[in-house]
Amino acid sequence: MSTIAPMPPAASIPSCVEWRLLNRKLWVGRRDGRPVGTVEHGHRYLALGIDGETIGAFRTLEEAQAAVAAPERLQQAEPQHSRRSWTGITFVALLSLSTAALLGIYAFLGL
Repeated sequence: MSTIAPMPPAASIPSCVEWRLLNRKLWVGRRDGRPVGTVEHGHRYLALGIDGETIGAFRTLEEAQAAVAAPERLQQAEPQHSRRSWTGITFVALLSLSTAALLGIYAFLGL
């Protein structure tokens, strides 16, 4: 079940977002060359964020585009430079060393 989210008038769509029609039912919004979200047309206009999360279902294309291009959403869409975790690399390295040790023992025992 989808809900219809109320939105301000279409005049409030930020001009910094460029919309492209990819096919009859799909629009992609971009700002500064980076995607900010999409709008799909089915029974309603479904606004989706950059990661595919549903923003809402709207009656008009303009309302859906305004929801995707809302200033608070665009600020969240800015890339966040976070420090990467070493957990994944540590796990892979430990797994590789364990496998090498087991293969060495296997070869030494001549099994």
